[in-house]
Parts: sequence; C-alpha cells; structure tokens
Amino acid sequence: MLRWLLAVLVLPTVASAALAQDIASPAAPMLVKSTYAPLGLYAPDAVTPLFLSINPAAAALATRLAHAEQGAEFDYIAIGPKNGPSVSVPISSVFFRVGQVDMRLSYYDISSGTAPALVSEGLPVKFGGNAWEISAATLLSDGKGAVGVAFLPRDESWISIGDGLVSGRAESRLQARAGVLHHLDERRRWTGGLVISYEDDDAYVDVSPLLTGLPEIVKLNGDYLIRTGIAGLTYQPRVGTTVFANYTYQTIKGPDVDRSVKVPYYGVTQFFNPRAGVSLGYVDAGKTASIFYADKRLQASLGYTYKSFQTVRQYVGRSNTLWVTLSYAR
Repeated sequence: MLRWLLAVLVLPTVASAALAQDIASPAAPMLVKSTYAPLGLYAPDAVTPLFLSINPAAAALATRLAHAEQGAEFDYIAIGPKNGPSVSVPISSVFFRVGQVDMRLSYYDISSGTAPALVSEGLPVKFGGNAWEISAATLLSDGKGAVGVAFLPRDESWISIGDGLVSGRAESRLQARAGVLHHLDERRRWTGGLVISYEDDDAYVDVSPLLTGLPEIVKLNGDYLIRTGIAGLTYQPRVGTTVFANYTYQTIKGPDVDRSVKVPYYGVTQFFNPRAGVSLGYVDAGKTASIFYADKRLQASLGYTYKSFQTVRQYVGRSNTLWVTLSYAR
C-alpha cells in the first residue's frame, strides 16, 4: 500500500531513479499527518461534551454546561510504540465567547524521538509537525443542541528516514469540519452527534542520491484527499451514568494510498459523585480508561489506552497512549 515502506528495507545502493520511485513515496509524511495530526489525535467521539472535542458543537456545549465564558486548557499526549520512536504532543487551547458564539483556538506540537521502526531495517526514523485550529459554535434556537465548524489554517507534518536518505513533508491546503449535537428526547436521556471532515493535502518526499545513485535529489509529489464521518449516540439510564457509542468511517486517497478506515468506539462513563468519575471504553481493538474531576472552575483528567493507533501497528508495532488534561474556565 505504501511504497515508502520498502525504501528502508534495501541497502542504499539503488542504481536507478526508477527503482527509487518504487521504494519512496509522498505517502510517508501523509502517514504521519493522518495518524498523529489533530484529526488522528482526537478521541473518535462525536457526542460527549468536552472542551477539546473533535465535534466543535460538543466543545461549545461543554462550556455552557460549565457556565463558562472563557478559559484555557492544556493537554499532553504521550504515545509509546513497541517498535518505533516515541511521540509526544502538547496541546494548548484558549476558549472565549463572542456574543452567542463560542470560539476556541488550539495549537498542536507533534514531535517524536529517533528510533528504528518495524520496516526500517535498523535505520532511524524521526518525525514531527504542528497545527493551528480555530473553531466556532453556537446553541440551536430550540436550546436542545449546538452546531459548530472548525478550520485549520495550518497543519503540517514531516518525516526523516535514515538520517535524511528519505525525507518529506505534508501540509493541508484546506482542512475543515462541521459538527452538530442534539438531544433526541424531552428528558434528554438520548443525545446524538455527527461530525463531517474534509481535508485536501499536498505532500512530497526527497530521495537522497546516496539511495538512488543519481547526481541529484529525486523529488516525488502527491495530492491526497481525506474524508471523515463520525456518528455518535449516548444514553443516560440514570443520573451519573452514560453509555456511549461512536462509529468512524474515513477514506484516504492519493498516490500509493487508497484505503478506508472503520473505527468503533463505545463504553460507559460513571460519576462517583457530582465532581469525579471514571470512563471505560473500547476503541479500534484497544481498551481505554480514564478518571476525571470537574468543579465550577477546574477540570482535570488522566487516561490510558492500551493498543492505540491500530492503523500504524504494521509499521511501529503495538502502541500505548497516556494523556493528561487540565483546564480552567470562568
């Protein structure tokens, strides 16, 4: 599927550019971008009200439930693959209200260590990236839901294999998503959410003369289109208990990539008291658990996912993820 995977399986003594094109592809930086950039980092949850949510409508509802008009949040995500470089992602966000519109501005900084991957035959792999995201949402006129949009004016990733034998970069020309969240019954026990995302990316790789045997660097370019839909549903059988279920369908098309991704995510959230609780879930063949605390101003959570990022397991092995969230609102 990804020809770049072969690039690091052979000795760097390739004799022709034609063969180099068989072993390197702009799909390399796109793999990083689609996995560890904002859309890949969010929990695939379209319906749970969270300050930092893949659904901008859910983020707006979270601020209303907290009776907040402004605040800030810091998230830290640490990803540990079994056979690849570790990844860290700090995320800084501020949110505020302008009239009846809830705004949010977030910055993501993705960076990895340097280590061989399953497919690199001992050659080091390193990658990173960053992104800015702006979202706006407002409550619906019936007071039972919210609608919102998000736009990423900057979202780019890069990768280096074999200390620059193959290096590349991917960035979005256009990336936006829209979301809606709505209570489905008068007692507000049932809530539904929907997110639609569109992403148009440009990527390239440079293949070193040390790999091709040619006098100059070989540059390969590619255009990629990522379309994502997430549907979610929650049910509250009693106060303090919420059962949730989400389903994600995503397509990625471009040079050396033509695949669809299907991710189920379901579980239960249980409050122990009005301020603290636990959430247990199953996401894409992995298990996730988190504990959280929330009062009128402060919110904090600590979570862990076992067997996360299944879409890149064939490249870096099994991954486990730890995340920490701290937010303040007023």
